Amino acid sequence: MEKAKEARKKTPVTLVTVIVPVYNVEEYLRECVDSIVGQTYGNLEIILVDDGSTDASGAICDEYAKSDARIRVLHKENGGLSSARNAGIRVAKGEYLSFIDSDDLVKNTFIETMLNACIDEGCGIAVCRIANRKEGDPTGLKTLFARVRTSKEVLDDFYGADHNRITVAWNKLYKREVVGDFCFPEGRIHEDEATVFAYIHRAKRIAWVDEPLYIYRLREGSITKSGFNIRRLDILQAYERRLQYYEEQ
Repeated sequence: MEKAKEARKKTPVTLVTVIVPVYNVEEYLRECVDSIVGQTYGNLEIILVDDGSTDASGAICDEYAKSDARIRVLHKENGGLSSARNAGIRVAKGEYLSFIDSDDLVKNTFIETMLNACIDEGCGIAVCRIANRKEGDPTGLKTLFARVRTSKEVLDDFYGADHNRITVAWNKLYKREVVGDFCFPEGRIHEDEATVFAYIHRAKRIAWVDEPLYIYRLREGSITKSGFNIRRLDILQAYERRLQYYEEQ
């Protein structure tokens, strides 16, 4: 690990792309983007994907792009979360990718800590703990502790009791080749469950960061807080996609 740290110091600064899907979140967007702009790791490409917002979200994105050259805005017709993420993936230039939802935020050491964990441990993915935040509630943080797990060990969790923290796309940093051309299924919900398992499998080694660097906002009206509807059955298509992937592999 010490040799890896020395190698990192001598390596040209790595570009990290942060992809933020944006749809009608004018109330929360500034706090989210501010948390990304204020990262201790500065070599970022920040892609804000305005997915056909009908409020002031698109204008807020443009405002930030004018004030920070690292920010790029994509305006597109509404296609859903998967469509917005995929649009960002297609134009991303970074060696590493991270997805941050526009109503959430991250601690200012999120990128630096996750990138160092990937490089120092030779991992394709870094995963951090999540802090839940209700409207206006403070968030407690914990001392850093990192360890390495294999893809098999993490996939065991993917199908176990901790799956809700493993399947999500947004508390992670990915090497670009781990994502590759395996994009999120468009027009469905449960898109993370239909995608992240493949990234974990491809990564081989995953760095586990035991600090809640990603702050998930609990709010009414979000997809996860809405009641049951027929679209919830999209999870069955996610299961089918997993089976097909494993059969091919």
